[in-house]
Amino acid sequence: MPIYMSSVGYRIVLFVGQDIQDATVRHIVYKKPSGEVGYWLATLRGLLEIEYIVQAGDFDEAGKWELQAYIETPNWSHYGEKAYLDVEENIE
Repeated sequence: MPIYMSSVGYRIVLFVGQDIQDATVRHIVYKKPSGEVGYWLATLRGLLEIEYIVQAGDFDEAGKWELQAYIETPNWSHYGEKAYLDVEENIE
């Protein structure tokens, strides 16, 4: 299913691969097609995944987005593998 710039409610789920239930920081770091970097606050999904539900205005650029989990626990910090998401323009 394509993702469009106006998408809202789409679930982004990233697998971390370790038990992260005691994580104090759960971010999905993104890099827009323009190169701008930021992050969304994610929630725990099960023991090994984080999730973010897309809000209005999140996808404000068409093109290939890079996504990556970032986790901190009291004992370590960890980046997950990169994922890629193609965001398409709307017909207007």
